[in-house]
Amino acid sequence: MSLLIILFGVLVLVASITLVIRPTLVTGMMESNAETTWLYAAAIVARLVLGWLLIQGAAISKFPAVITVLGWIALIAAFVFLAIGHGRFVRLIRWVVEWFKPWSRIGGVFGVIFGAFLIYAFV
Repeated sequence: MSLLIILFGVLVLVASITLVIRPTLVTGMMESNAETTWLYAAAIVARLVLGWLLIQGAAISKFPAVITVLGWIALIAAFVFLAIGHGRFVRLIRWVVEWFKPWSRIGGVFGVIFGAFLIYAFV
């Protein structure tokens, strides 16, 4: 289980480094795929899986309370995405990408910190 969380942390780290180096690559991908069903489904499934893994693996982490809270936040986000539906999800993604563009590199730095934290918490 911890290996899967570490793998997720590495993926977050790589995506965040990409966001710092070439933000238009990430924001462009989000814009061009905002209306696709696979992005909506992937957003829900990734949060469900990550939330479940974090809650289940919290006890073996270095920060069990923080990891548990992050797991619940991920699960709640997945259920919110399900509740708002695909149409509102598309509008949300478009709004977030537009708002986020000027701050994308800073967001990437926070993503690097988050990915590194996940790795550190389970190593």
